[in-house]
Amino acid sequence: TGFVGVVTNIIAGQGIRGFYRGLTPTMLSTVPIRAFFLWAMAAARAVLVPLLGEGPTTNMISSAAAGMLRNVVANPLGVTKTRMQIAGAGFVQTAQAIFLSHGIAGFYRGFLLSFVGIVEGAIQSLIYEQLKRCWARSTASSTSPLSSLTLLSAAALSKAFACILFYPHEVVLTRMSSDAAEYATVLSTVEHVLSNEGV
Repeated sequence: TGFVGVVTNIIAGQGIRGFYRGLTPTMLSTVPIRAFFLWAMAAARAVLVPLLGEGPTTNMISSAAAGMLRNVVANPLGVTKTRMQIAGAGFVQTAQAIFLSHGIAGFYRGFLLSFVGIVEGAIQSLIYEQLKRCWARSTASSTSPLSSLTLLSAAALSKAFACILFYPHEVVLTRMSSDAAEYATVLSTVEHVLSNEGV
């Protein structure tokens, strides 16, 4: 079903509120978990900079370590959000259903695959830092720091590249967060997507 068809179905079945299914776990995960990620990354850098110095390696390892810790906390919220969007139920009701059906393990469906997302974050961070360095060298004669527009451009380009490269991982992870039997494992999910929808 295309974009217009999905929008039409949501409006017909749930009204405007249907577009906000999963908002609660999203809000719970956005600010606190982002803050946790930044704290973990800063802590990792504090340990690694004296050992490895400033540079791409330190940035990548710090981002990966912070991403691992973030996934442990964020995965249950991500699974709950996806189930809410599919079933149209509330946050507490959905969390109870997951727990009663699968126990704690149900909140970590697709957990190992989520670590692939860490590589995405690390690559995005690496590209961002490299772009800043390149643009800083190109304006070495200027004493002013990089402009906000330049930093925004570096962030947008690095995010776009990483997103395109790793988007298939997001599709597989989202499918696995559902309760459908055909999406029980990574292999079965990939096979089902390829055979029914193609690349």
